[in-house]
Amino acid sequence: MYRVWMLDRKGLAGFLAISFGIAWVLAVPLLLDPRHLAAPWTKGVLAATMFAPAIATFVVTRWISPSTALRTETGLVLGRRWVRFWIFADLGMLFFVVGALVVGWTLGLLPKLLPLEQWAPSGARGTRQSSRSGTTIRNTTLSGRFS
Repeated sequence: MYRVWMLDRKGLAGFLAISFGIAWVLAVPLLLDPRHLAAPWTKGVLAATMFAPAIATFVVTRWISPSTALRTETGLVLGRRWVRFWIFADLGMLFFVVGALVVGWTLGLLPKLLPLEQWAPSGARGTRQSSRSGTTIRNTTLSGRFS
């Protein structure tokens, strides 16, 4: 037996409209302020923006398209195969963190954030130059077993 899923277009449209609407209404002051993300109240606005999907879910499931199986449809019940989701979440997070570090290192952004000289092999020598934007490592040469 196949279970037929009917797409709840009214609920989906309501969720998207409410979620994006709240997020954009909260983000408009950041766009209009000449300091943009340097404004002192930016962190509070961005934190409040992250609650927009939760608020939209609450409104849609209560008033736009109420459901009898609310916990199951919103994903609050793990179900029978919860172990694979748990493993996927753990490995997925590890994958994205390592991937972000690799991309940052490849683009040359990581030396600005981390002083990598302290983890370099003992034979690595480089000159360190400081600037207003951060510390960069230039003219790195390897000696010993790496040359």
